[in-house]
Order: sequence, then C-alpha cells, then structure tokens
Amino acid sequence: MRRIFSIILLTSALSAGCGAVEKQTGLSGVDGLNEYVTEDRLERRMETLNKIDPVQSKEQSRSVAIEQLVEEYILKYEAESRDLSVSEEEIEDAIDFNIEMASQSQDDHFSKMLEDLDLTIEEYYRDYAYESIEGKLLENKLYDQIVQADLSPEKQRKMWNGFKDEITSEFSEQHEKEINELTDRLTE
Repeated sequence: MRRIFSIILLTSALSAGCGAVEKQTGLSGVDGLNEYVTEDRLERRMETLNKIDPVQSKEQSRSVAIEQLVEEYILKYEAESRDLSVSEEEIEDAIDFNIEMASQSQDDHFSKMLEDLDLTIEEYYRDYAYESIEGKLLENKLYDQIVQADLSPEKQRKMWNGFKDEITSEFSEQHEKEINELTDRLTE
C-alpha cells in the first residue's frame, strides 16, 4: 500500500493539472473522451508541464498534454469497463498520506511549483491534484489486475507497458477520426 501512495506522490506532483473540475462519472467511449479532455484540463496540464520543463515550446507542451490526457482517459475507461472504482475514503486516505509526505519532504522543486501556483500543500492535493490522485488509484487497481505479482519488476513493467500500448492502440484505431477532431479542436 505504501508503494501505491509513494507512486501517487511522485506522479501527482508531475502530472497533476487536471483537477479542480467537476467529477466525471459514467464515461463511455469517445463521447466520454470529449468530456474528459477539456480545454480547462489541457491548460492546467500544460501549466504543470511548463513548470517541469520551461524550455518546452507551447506547441510541444500542448501535444504532450493532449497525449497524456487521452491515455489517462483510455486507462480510466478500461478500468471502469472492468467494474473497477475507487471510494472517497481511498482518495481521502491517499490525499492525507501525500500531504503528510510532502510536508516532511525537503523537495525544492515541489515547493517552487506550489509557490508558482500560489497553493498550499493542502490546496494542491485536495483541489488541484484531486482527479490525478483518483485516476492514479484507479490505474493502480487496473495494474494489479493485469500484472502478475510474482514476476520481476522488469517483467511487470513490460507487461504493463504492453497492456497500455495494446489498449491505447486499439482505442486509437477505433476512434482515430474523433481523436483527430479533438486534437484539431484543442490545437486551434
């Protein structure tokens, strides 16, 4: 369980930027994709990416952000199609753990990011990163269902990455036109 929370702490600090919007539920297919990948989420993700790598151009940040958000949606869709979910209690536990760990951390990069965003640690995790934490918890449940625990970490990583590549490719092929339209709409 600590492994999951540690992963969330690291990944939410790097990939947040899609929280502080209304909670999405019951996503289905490409309609859900259009609801999930919004201009607001995109702008917040780009803001976070630019804080991580300020040298990246706006076009590069936008492209990476769209790609990340589409992949997140596909994983969320896959998890929900397998009847996986996370409870409010699980999310709150993860948030509380992340706040505790971040409060004890001496991470200058994270502190600078909070300062740039004008957020406290609590505001960051409870508002800004809420959906990212929820998504990572759901992704961890999907990971646990897909990856065999008795494999070496390298084989687990390969199995997970292969699974992600497969479902992402399958979804992208089935919805190529809609994904292109979404990308075009968001890059105008």
